[in-house]
Amino acid sequence: MEMTVDWNHAIFFKTEKALEELADRRHGLRPKARQLLVMLDGERTLGALTQLISAKELRPLITELRDNHFIGNQAPASPPATATTVTAPATPPAVPEETPLDPVRLTRAKAYLIEISQQHLGLMAAKLQQEIATASDHASMRAALAHWNMALRESRSGASIASQCLQQARELLGHTG
Repeated sequence: MEMTVDWNHAIFFKTEKALEELADRRHGLRPKARQLLVMLDGERTLGALTQLISAKELRPLITELRDNHFIGNQAPASPPATATTVTAPATPPAVPEETPLDPVRLTRAKAYLIEISQQHLGLMAAKLQQEIATASDHASMRAALAHWNMALRESRSGASIASQCLQQARELLGHTG
């Protein structure tokens, strides 16, 4: 299926596969593509991202992430005439219906994530801790958990315990799988 992407105004969102990759590196994404995946927040346009990554690097990375089903596109309301044609998946990934998070589990999990980030990430984790504290639904909690796990894996003192900490966080949230 062909679709047009306005490279300045297009907004991409992470799929479930992307969240898995960010949480536990399940799909072996290369570092540059992972870095871009973290930056794609469902709000920032590709034009804004060219302030952080050159357009020459951005286009192939976006194409790679999209073709491998790590991201989906939120097309602008009316695509401009100067759009570029790219190939996209025929159907967007299904988003399952999710029950609300248990408030007690959510509070315990947030406290645990913040405590571990304070112990192993230090002062540099302030923005991450804010993201954790404000997470209120499945999507925002998954994103915060993925960012937390990635930061922990990349820290000196947290890398060796990241997997067990992720498992503990999932158990606190009630995700046994």
